[in-house]
Amino acid sequence: MCKHTVLPIALCLLAGAAISCGPAPTGAITPAAEWTRSGTPMASAVPTGRPAPTKSPLPTPKATVPYIPPSRPTLPAIPDRYDLPDWLADPEAATLMTLATGPAGGYLLSFIHVPTGEEFRLPLAQVRGYFWMPDGEHFGLLAENARSVYLVNTADGRVTRYDIDKRATRFIYVGLPNPPPEPLQAHGASPAADDFLLLYPPRRHGLPYYPAFLSADGRYLARHLFETAEASVSVEEVVSGRTTQLTAADDGFYDLDVAWSPTANYLAVLQGVATDDFFWCGGRIRIYDPAEGSVIASYEERYGRSLQWSPDGRYILYQECSDAYDIRNVPCLLDWHSGSTSCLDEFDSWYAQPHTFTVYFGWMPDGRQISYLYYGAQVGQAGLCFVDWAGRTPSCPTAGLADLEGNDIIAYDISPDGRYVAFLLAPFSPLSDDRSGPLIGAVMGIDGSGYCRLGEERWARREWGQTVQVVEFPYHAMLWRPAVRP
Repeated sequence: MCKHTVLPIALCLLAGAAISCGPAPTGAITPAAEWTRSGTPMASAVPTGRPAPTKSPLPTPKATVPYIPPSRPTLPAIPDRYDLPDWLADPEAATLMTLATGPAGGYLLSFIHVPTGEEFRLPLAQVRGYFWMPDGEHFGLLAENARSVYLVNTADGRVTRYDIDKRATRFIYVGLPNPPPEPLQAHGASPAADDFLLLYPPRRHGLPYYPAFLSADGRYLARHLFETAEASVSVEEVVSGRTTQLTAADDGFYDLDVAWSPTANYLAVLQGVATDDFFWCGGRIRIYDPAEGSVIASYEERYGRSLQWSPDGRYILYQECSDAYDIRNVPCLLDWHSGSTSCLDEFDSWYAQPHTFTVYFGWMPDGRQISYLYYGAQVGQAGLCFVDWAGRTPSCPTAGLADLEGNDIIAYDISPDGRYVAFLLAPFSPLSDDRSGPLIGAVMGIDGSGYCRLGEERWARREWGQTVQVVEFPYHAMLWRPAVRP
């Protein structure tokens, strides 16, 4: 279990009255910090406790029910300064930021120091989203009106407010009333920069994502728009807003997946023949140069799904299919320089049993191994594995975990330094029609050491255009500190 070094917030709540309970357990506040940019000073009052929030109604564990906006707990506004733990000041520390639910309602921003399992929590009020800055030295809070952000310096806890242009948040969904704070990705050196942008995090293995992806240098934004029988891909220049259409919805192909090269501004698009039927796999891979809007390479009859560029930009990893409907358990590499392919055909024998399949292939940050999930015929027969492409020897560090009994791993995210993995356990498989029930978040070392269970939470989500309320851990909320490198 993670070690909670802070006191429970519930001890500071008594019949709605603020009381003192020693050192503030969830981010003590120091007044009179310097104010820089906005022109409107921040709150200088120093709360000594927290009024009791109004308890939200518990959601039903059914998969689809009408959404009921949660009641708003009364919590302190964003202060001038937070009293942060010393370990949070190190930008190289492997730190996981996620969302938690308070014991009496409301939301808490949780920071987990993965090497030690220590956890630190801050109450959130009037916050639309949260994010890490690319330098890893600051984290940010997007105000509820989406017109200002607050940057928190992890070295001294100082809070600075910036007013931002509405274009900086143009890719954030704002239709849901009173949504829970959402995880975001920040681009730009400062909120004052012309290219500052907030959008949803890039796609991770099994985690929800918004179909807009930044190029490696942040100059371009690819938008993958898809409907039941149509899809298209366009690229927008972040600063100028100029848009180039790369594919069209009526071109006879269905755009299944897109992926930016990590070393150059090239965009790979996986396409399948457009039909009225739902299908999993594409039939060709095209590489586009967004500056010219042109195709620079095309690979026909490359049936696959889930494009992933290697960290060195040389190879594209995909899962092979025998045709547009039949998915193999085999990962393959496309050398986009030469057009040659190679596949780990050993997977056919490793996972030959009926109803056994593999999903969510990805590269480890150093490019030496490939990660993936496998599933058996029954819930609980799942695992997270890594395979060395050269040695072709798989290792599955989650084997034997007690929490796997009656649960499957449905999503995972590797830390930027490749030393840790955060993942989600659920009482259903990723392809199950019934996706109700509590989820368990967990984090551990890649070698299986230091397993730390994050808990079970409740949140609201959108599914197939409808808002539903389910009982589960807010797994899309996990954000690794970005500055840590292999």
